[in-house]
Amino acid sequence: MRTIDSVIGGIRCPIFEFFAIKTHSICINPSKPDIFLLSKKSNAFSNKIQGLAIIVAIILLASPILFAQDFKVRIVDPLNRVGPISCDQIEKNSNFCEGNMSIKIAGARNEYEPFQFIISAQEEISGVRIEMTPLVIQTPSQTDTIPAESIKIYWEHYIYLAKSTPRSSLTFGWYPDALIPLSEIRDLTIKPNRNQPFWVDVHIPTNIKPGLYKGSIRISAFSATPIELPLELRVWNFTLPNPSLQTSFGLSYEEISNYHHLTPGSPEYWTTIKKYNEALIEHRLMPTCLLTPRALPDGSFDTTNLTPLFAYYFDTLQVNASMYAFNTTAPFADPLGSDSVKAKRYLSTYLRYLENHNWSERHYAYLIDEPDDSVAYQRVRDFGEFLHQVSPKIRILCTEPIEPQNPNWGNLYGYVDIYCPIFFQYDETQAHWRQSLGDEVWVYTACTQGTTPTPWWQLDMPLINYRIVPWQLRYYDISGLLYWSTNYWRETPDPWVKPAGFSNGRGDFWNGEGSLLYPGYNIGISGPVTSIRLKQLREGIEDYEYLRLLLTLGEERFAQEQIRRLTTSFYNWQTNPETLYEVRKTIGEKIDAINALTENDPKAFCRQSIIEISPNPFSNKLIIKRQKGKHKSNVPGAVKIYDTAGKLIKKFLLPESDANWVSWDGRDKKQSYVANGVYLVKIESDITVYQKVILRRK
Repeated sequence: MRTIDSVIGGIRCPIFEFFAIKTHSICINPSKPDIFLLSKKSNAFSNKIQGLAIIVAIILLASPILFAQDFKVRIVDPLNRVGPISCDQIEKNSNFCEGNMSIKIAGARNEYEPFQFIISAQEEISGVRIEMTPLVIQTPSQTDTIPAESIKIYWEHYIYLAKSTPRSSLTFGWYPDALIPLSEIRDLTIKPNRNQPFWVDVHIPTNIKPGLYKGSIRISAFSATPIELPLELRVWNFTLPNPSLQTSFGLSYEEISNYHHLTPGSPEYWTTIKKYNEALIEHRLMPTCLLTPRALPDGSFDTTNLTPLFAYYFDTLQVNASMYAFNTTAPFADPLGSDSVKAKRYLSTYLRYLENHNWSERHYAYLIDEPDDSVAYQRVRDFGEFLHQVSPKIRILCTEPIEPQNPNWGNLYGYVDIYCPIFFQYDETQAHWRQSLGDEVWVYTACTQGTTPTPWWQLDMPLINYRIVPWQLRYYDISGLLYWSTNYWRETPDPWVKPAGFSNGRGDFWNGEGSLLYPGYNIGISGPVTSIRLKQLREGIEDYEYLRLLLTLGEERFAQEQIRRLTTSFYNWQTNPETLYEVRKTIGEKIDAINALTENDPKAFCRQSIIEISPNPFSNKLIIKRQKGKHKSNVPGAVKIYDTAGKLIKKFLLPESDANWVSWDGRDKKQSYVANGVYLVKIESDITVYQKVILRRK
């Protein structure tokens, strides 16, 4: 077969390895599958090359071999990655070569449900088209549709890892990771004897009916027989709530500015920053710091043009955690010394502004990272005291274990509100102690630290490492998750060709460490490109919400039983994806059945009728009484009150006595008044009873 060569990105590239994404030319090194070499030539150059490609394509249409070629399509579950050659499976969790053609998935409303399919062919096939039909449910009693626009298909980009991450269980080689939206690819070609994986995200709208939806994916080209892949989606009868798990995922604006060639502060700069923030939030991850309010010379807080942006993130997108725009050197150089008056004015104005809009409880101060000596510990205490003087409502986070690593450093008790140890330094007993005193506990991960492996997050670690962590957080009752960066690209000249990651200066390199996003600029996209690893984190956080829903339905024991099928600590977790899918299906069907029951019988939520709660709604005092005579046993028990995010607000002991009642004044464990809204009252004794109540303070 003849080829016409073209110089793109500094090497000679056969025109058959060429396709275009918008105005950027891309070719693939024929000796290395799917390495993108980018051309920043003019549109005229791009058009000329495309013209040559069209001429060559017309000439080759006369070839009967091309017309005779057929696709080979296989379905792969989202927790398995497939290499570019033959049956080269990276995770080795299923038999990819069996050629499964069945796509059957299930999920809740307001959830994404993914799958993958792989296309291969013996000869090159160009002009490939992949089209998705709407998903439709049709029964004698109902008709509903999930539009094709709710389904996104991505081209999976391979990147070559020349060396394994330290302590990785997988080998070096080719890994699919970056996900390029198919809508951004103009000319789609399947290369001969190579796998090309595609990722599919099905978003289930919040306003559709439950039931079985059917549709299909059609794959066609002028040189191949079309293939129709049937797709079935079971929509369960519940809606996934907004994220309750608090997260803090770092996003460097400097990296974005550098890799997208933007002038900081320009309109294009802020538009691109917004796209990166939205990408994380869409995946249920909260950017560490969203907005940086300007401090005026006297230290006051400038709210000019600020409220619409805050409202967009915190009201429209429902961001549940964000860092105060305040650290040890900004916006004031010496906040504990010469600038202390201005710093206090800034923070107090900042807090008051957030409180006036009901955003304050979603903010925290993150000032000193990983203090590792007595000087750093004292600095944490100094800043903790300073911020608590401004207001005890300002939560202070510190990435440090609860028990000091060195007793001579002293402790941080009373100076820190959110303890955030790395996975391997989490201590369950210490955590429960601090939680009982009103503190919060988050965790984080970085590199491959710790004597015993935990679910490390590198590109060449099993994908289940990303998805299992939220299950472990639910197991331990941990309320937050932190990751230091999602776009740490500075150690690679091009994250599309050589993997981003972190090096220690001693020859070790952690592939993909701190990098869950790719800069879209390199391929003509003015925003981020997501990754398979980011998708797995989203899937795990969606699983977390399934478990939280079980809690609100009084099924805490069942939830713990299911969690223990997958994990019992940060050191012990199930590595077989099939077991995870089975557990998730069991939970989904359980919630679906409970909701179906309560829809048919509104009293089923509290069918035992053994508790009396009044008044409901209430404004200042709620009486929770276990009625005598309705239940033969009067064994001691507990009353727990949760918010709709599944967070424990208050706990009372219900004694064995004739009284058998307690009252709640609408305050939490810290004796702070909670906001108006819906709460769940749960009585735990020899049976479990639960009921929703409404606080409507005047």
